[in-house]
Amino acid sequence: MRMYIPRDSTCELLLPPHLAEIFPPIPDDLAEIFPQDIIEVLRTRDNRYCVLIKTYIGWKGNFEGTLYCNKPLSEGEIIKGSPDRDWIQIKGQYYPSYYFNHVYVRKSYDDNRRFEVYFDLH
Repeated sequence: MRMYIPRDSTCELLLPPHLAEIFPPIPDDLAEIFPQDIIEVLRTRDNRYCVLIKTYIGWKGNFEGTLYCNKPLSEGEIIKGSPDRDWIQIKGQYYPSYYFNHVYVRKSYDDNRRFEVYFDLH
């Protein structure tokens, strides 16, 4: 089963309308996404917002998706791994209770604000 979320209202479902305007536009190909655990929102201690939209969820919680942030991630939040295996660690406002960790980067865009990401527990 698939759920359709209109492109222009995706962020409004998660954030107050005045905050939805600060996010980069969501690509058309993400208009149809899975209804189970597909969207996570993280607010950082310095008042940044990041939205993780999972476009595929597999076995053991593995996923693929897109991560959007309203401001660029710092160098300390993008951890250099082995070749082609960088990952993202963003501490939330309520860290250690909530944070993004080991979200692997396939591709980055927009000055460290948008990323194609995945998680693979193996």
